[in-house]
Amino acid sequence: MQERRICQSDIIKYINEELGIPYSSLCIVIDKVRPGNMVEPRISEIKRGKRKGYKELESHEDMFFDTYFTIKDEELGFQRVREFIEREKLIFPSHKGLKEDDYKSYSLRMLKYGLENCELPSSHKNIVLSEDIKEPTVVAENILDVNDIGESFDETNTNVKNRYINNIKENWNYIFLCFVFLTLGSIIFSIYRISAIDIFVLMKNLSPALFSFLTLFIAVSTVLFGLIDTGIAVFIYNTKNSSYEKLTYKDIYMIAKYGDKDRIIQGRGRYDLGISHICYSLFCNITGALCALALYSYLKAQGNLDTFILSKDFSIVANIDLIFVLILVFVNSFLLFTREPMKDFHDIEENPDTLKITRLSVIANNIHIAVNIFFSSMGILFSFMYGFSSYNVMGNISPMFCLVLIGLYSYLWFSSTSPYAVEFNAQCAGAFLLLAPFIASVTSLYTIMCFNNSTSYMMVIGVNVIAVIVWLVCLIYKEERKLASVMRNNKIYFYVYASLLVLFFIILNCI
Repeated sequence: MQERRICQSDIIKYINEELGIPYSSLCIVIDKVRPGNMVEPRISEIKRGKRKGYKELESHEDMFFDTYFTIKDEELGFQRVREFIEREKLIFPSHKGLKEDDYKSYSLRMLKYGLENCELPSSHKNIVLSEDIKEPTVVAENILDVNDIGESFDETNTNVKNRYINNIKENWNYIFLCFVFLTLGSIIFSIYRISAIDIFVLMKNLSPALFSFLTLFIAVSTVLFGLIDTGIAVFIYNTKNSSYEKLTYKDIYMIAKYGDKDRIIQGRGRYDLGISHICYSLFCNITGALCALALYSYLKAQGNLDTFILSKDFSIVANIDLIFVLILVFVNSFLLFTREPMKDFHDIEENPDTLKITRLSVIANNIHIAVNIFFSSMGILFSFMYGFSSYNVMGNISPMFCLVLIGLYSYLWFSSTSPYAVEFNAQCAGAFLLLAPFIASVTSLYTIMCFNNSTSYMMVIGVNVIAVIVWLVCLIYKEERKLASVMRNNKIYFYVYASLLVLFFIILNCI
């Protein structure tokens, strides 16, 4: 009979299924010991044996025990741990237990050997035959007491805080540049008496051809400028190396991403030429651009919107929104290029050097994000205000609003929940799961209260219903298609949206 060495997949499975701990909680703890942002789909993949674990979790069994394994009935807990090990046919030193073992000592030993094994459960390194198992003599380990565990946990938190503080100190010039940019922008706006509302109205009143061209050009410019970054990287490489040998595509890819074709040179990477990476980036940007185009068309269909906007003093709202968007872009960029430097070649993982603000592709992408978010947020906000105000007379909703929703849902799904997003560890991971029901609720309320029943009206409701169904499917898939675990581990989702549903009916009864 085959038995298997315990690994990180088993630890996550036990914590998630036996202890009922959601992936979101595991993300928080893992982020304390591992640089970067852990996402729930990654943890799900490790649990299902589709991805290796992380070596940074080794030697942190005390923190995992203190966070998740502290229970009142330790005797029952001890029994559950032993049953899990026996049921899954897992082995580790003294997995059958020692005479002096209790819940804490046994669990810590299980965590120790499980967390240090990053291999896949199906790896040949983990599969052993029962007759080949030799139970080693294990000396009773020194188990940390509660105070030691608390000190270790505090030390980990301190290390994380220190890492962010050090990143800020090392990149103070970037922080200063952002501050100067915001200050100068505010001064220029004040001198010329410009408001962000003027920028929005100007964008809205561009001709359809010009708006479409600019939106799509900004979306694809990240790749165009990325190719320029690649040329710069190759030029620098040739300058540093006197031998002008003929470079293959693989060589150019390595030089552009790592600064050299044979090794990683810190600070030299400029762009990731991986086909999958380019396709993911392009599709995300183009989907976002198409959503903006649909919103532009919808705003054009509302004839008196300009009069409504200019008749009110919305300058403060627009200025705050613009500042918020710029800060969001600056912070996102900072978190990206301050990741832990790459030490090994990895085709999928992005090199933080390619995400520095000095890269042309990054500048183009930040402009795309800022323009798209600002225009979309202002457009949606003013549409809702215009629709809910008494200024508007109920009519038929434009079919373009349906396209806006399709584009928005598509962008959120592809950029955060799709297999591509999971593979690339997307920064906006979870955005679709978090925002989809909220968007469906608000836009359905907007449609029902502000427009007459029509074909477009029903299309909007239908798109929202489909989006909620996809949201549920994503939740179930994330939890391995077990509805009970979905309900248990995502209670907050259902509480929030049940409350929104109640609020929806209250509003309907009050109008």
